Amino acid sequence: MANLAPDASDIPVRTVVETVQALPAPPTRRIGYACSGRALYRSVITRSTDTADSLLQRLGIFDPAASAFLRSNREVQQQMLGRSGRSITAEVRRDQTLVGLTARWSPYDDGMFKRLSIEKTADSFRVAT
Repeated sequence: MANLAPDASDIPVRTVVETVQALPAPPTRRIGYACSGRALYRSVITRSTDTADSLLQRLGIFDPAASAFLRSNREVQQQMLGRSGRSITAEVRRDQTLVGLTARWSPYDDGMFKRLSIEKTADSFRVAT
């Protein structure tokens, strides 16, 4: 087998030096926060060991009222907490409080899925299936 390319030692080498101007750095943003006035969406998959507090913590939500609601609501306890494989999407305000949370899962292999939604109301939360 013969090499058809020229020998690397025969190729001329040139060094080029140029001065370049650095671009200005963009303004920094704290990661995990939305722009003012907009919601931030986060998603996780539930684990069999999830509690209300551990799930909200993984979602970056620090909302005692939401945590208390998740712990006390029977549907949330039965359908979401302690169940692995549920796809959770949460809408979070800039202050890390919960606006809404949706859990989706497929109990069968037929491609259909179930949904459990939690929405913030004026004074509490409500569950919709």
